Amino acid sequence: MPMKNFAENFAKNSVKPSVKPFVKKLVFLMAFWAGATQAQVILNAEDFDTLSQGTTMYFSENGRFYGAEQFLPDRRSVWRAEDGSCVNGKWYQLDRDICFLYDNEDSPHCWEITTSADGLTVTSTTENPSATPGVPPLVLKLSGQDRKPILCTGPRFGV
Repeated sequence: MPMKNFAENFAKNSVKPSVKPFVKKLVFLMAFWAGATQAQVILNAEDFDTLSQGTTMYFSENGRFYGAEQFLPDRRSVWRAEDGSCVNGKWYQLDRDICFLYDNEDSPHCWEITTSADGLTVTSTTENPSATPGVPPLVLKLSGQDRKPILCTGPRFGV
């Protein structure tokens, strides 16, 4: 039943005539607010720091493990790739994006980080000159989060 009809029926059948206009507005505003909470919210640096610091976040692409990142004090991080290799980095806010600069690279990787009813999503905003035109950006989902230290087992770290 559309929200407008629900509000009208509720006010008509359940409320005294003098209160009906108020109840209709209240029901409409409650429905509007509920819809607004389903929208995506872009995280800024302060929000992201609060959410991530002291944790390890695990990311997936289309349901498949993509990598993990451990978030340390002072906006430092350790990225663990799918092959188990790790690299240290730092992150910062640039406009609406959260950007990561890793020790093994000269240019940052920037992401729009959003939260919604579906969880946390990171969408690449870094321009890739070798990307195929029309191919959508890389989108990762948060698939887990804990306070365990990251385990690096890649070629440079041994087992």
